[in-house]
Amino acid sequence: TSSEGYMKVLPDGRLVFLNGSSLLVVNPEENTLRRIELSTYYWWDRGFEVISNTSLYAIGNNGQEIINIDISDIDNVTETTVITLASNQQVDRLTFSEDLLVYTVYDSNTNNRKYFKKTGIAEVEMILEDNECCEAPVIINNKIYLVRDGNISEITDGVRTFLNSSFNIQRDRLAVYNNTIYAMNRNQNNQPGKLVFPANDQNPVTFEALPIFEDETIQFMDFNQATGNLITQNYNYSNGNNNYSVSSYQLTPLITI
Repeated sequence: TSSEGYMKVLPDGRLVFLNGSSLLVVNPEENTLRRIELSTYYWWDRGFEVISNTSLYAIGNNGQEIINIDISDIDNVTETTVITLASNQQVDRLTFSEDLLVYTVYDSNTNNRKYFKKTGIAEVEMILEDNECCEAPVIINNKIYLVRDGNISEITDGVRTFLNSSFNIQRDRLAVYNNTIYAMNRNQNNQPGKLVFPANDQNPVTFEALPIFEDETIQFMDFNQATGNLITQNYNYSNGNNNYSVSSYQLTPLITI
């Protein structure tokens, strides 16, 4: 079988998979699925964001647009452009929390990256410009962090501050639950865990593995925000076949479902 692409969990527990112009909506409770062919090709490998049970933000049109995919009417899905960039710019990554959208933009004219935020219906505001690279924005407790594979920084009042860090994770496979950043450890076959912030600035931000064990390789993960269960999309290669599956972990107490 082939991969369904990047996986996210809606607040009502449904799973959504985005792969190019294909959107798959799965209802585990009813054991049903619905595949939707979209009019836009999306850069699914750069992730997408869940806004609500009926709305997603994704990067489309060669990275020059952030588009709202509205699935409130599953028979009539609409795609509405929220952000449009200049021809020399591309969206790198985006994140969303409550009513705050944060995204990073690469500008080929200057070879710099610009960082923007948009709160609700307010105008877009640039919050930083520099020449750093290869990071994903995350919002925790209304603070904006930029996560790389090996370090993390914070944007405050237009200034980037690098935090002491000690980890090796996949920056493009992050998840947030209960104001905690979860990631996968590159040194341990994508073992899921969380980033732990120290009580004082002298100690590093570290990776703490979750006590879960998956025979297959975890490709993507997200949380059911209602139950707190960790949902993983898994892969293995066996007898000449690519195999994909989904697992659910109840973390307190630990149960694999």
